[in-house]
Amino acid sequence: MTRRPDEVERALAARGAAAARQAARLLDGEFFGRLSTDAMLATVEAACDKFQPDLVLREPCAYAGAVVAHRRSIDHAQVAISTARTEWSVIGLVASILEDFEGGMEQVLRQTRYLSRMPTSLDPSPFPNTLRYRENVVPEVVKPGRWAKAAAVDLSDVWLGGRGPRHRRISLSEGD
Repeated sequence: MTRRPDEVERALAARGAAAARQAARLLDGEFFGRLSTDAMLATVEAACDKFQPDLVLREPCAYAGAVVAHRRSIDHAQVAISTARTEWSVIGLVASILEDFEGGMEQVLRQTRYLSRMPTSLDPSPFPNTLRYRENVVPEVVKPGRWAKAAAVDLSDVWLGGRGPRHRRISLSEGD
């Protein structure tokens, strides 16, 4: 199912001629749902083979991570990059396409842990497993005019059921 660069060019060219709704379907569905997932799948599989992660933490449109995690029964979560409602609606655009990679992906994506910095009052979430976090709002002052690093919080117990901090973490991003 590997796509060639000319297929990506055709998909993007077709986007220019499509109406707004069709353009969103084409970009989210075809580009992120099909082409990007297909392109990243082997790399994510190889990374999981090599590092045996306990958790796959992914961007919402990096579907290869969700597919591989589901296939291997690895815990996974997505980090918000937009509003929860927007990311929830995109799942509807890609669900049928992701079925070509792995059955049941719409339900998997809708039930995944959703990690957001946005407060509920500004961004109510349809994701049933939404976790909210924020940075330390009052960092420790080490010298006048200089700020210490905000306290780091280890959230591994939150999504790994208390299995401790020994977990290997790897990060694959479409932007890397």
